[in-house]
Amino acid sequence: MRVTDTHVHIYSNDEIRYPMVAEPLRPPPGTGTVAHLRREMADNGVQRVVAIHTSTAYCWDNRFLADSATANLPWMVGCCTLNPLDPASPDRLRDLVRHNNVRAMRSLPAEGSAGPVLNDPRVETLWRVADDESIVINVLIHLDLADELEQMLRRHGRLIRRKPRASVRVASALAQEAFAPRASEPGRAVRAAHRVRSD
Repeated sequence: MRVTDTHVHIYSNDEIRYPMVAEPLRPPPGTGTVAHLRREMADNGVQRVVAIHTSTAYCWDNRFLADSATANLPWMVGCCTLNPLDPASPDRLRDLVRHNNVRAMRSLPAEGSAGPVLNDPRVETLWRVADDESIVINVLIHLDLADELEQMLRRHGRLIRRKPRASVRVASALAQEAFAPRASEPGRAVRAAHRVRSD
C-alpha cells in the first residue's frame, strides 16, 4: 500500500532566492526543508506528499512550492495559495498547473470591507479555473462561512459529482473551529458539503 501525506509544509534555506515575509513562522532549526521531509518520509513509510504552500512564510509567492513540486516528481505534488483579489491569479493558477506540477489550490475567502467573503466573484473565477484544469480545491475557512461554502458547492456541484480527478475538499476547512464564533456547531461545513453531495 502506498501512503500519501496530504498536508506538508516546506521551507527553503535560500532566503535570497525565496524571500520570506517580515516576520515568518519558522520551523525549528534543521527541519522543514525538502531534505528533512525525505528523511521523515523514509522513517515513517510515506511514499508521496502533497506540499501545501507555506503562506505564513511566503505570503502569496508560490515560487518555492512550484520549483519544489517540479523538481520532486513523482513523489511530490503542489497545492498553491493565490490571492483572490489579484487579477493575475487565474492566469497564474493555469501556469502553475500546466508547468509546475501543482494539482490543488487552497481556496481562501476574499477580504472585503465587511470581512472575509468566500461567495465572491473573484473566488468564483479561481474555482472555475480549477474546474477547467481538473484540480482539487482545498477550502480553508472559518465556521461562520459554512453557508457560503454550501452556496459555492451548489453552483460547482460538478466538482464533487462528475470529475474523478477534480473535487472540493473541506480539508482544514474549520481548522480553528474550536475558536470560531459558532463553535457550538462542530462539523457544520462538512455537513454542508455532504448535503450538496447527497442532493
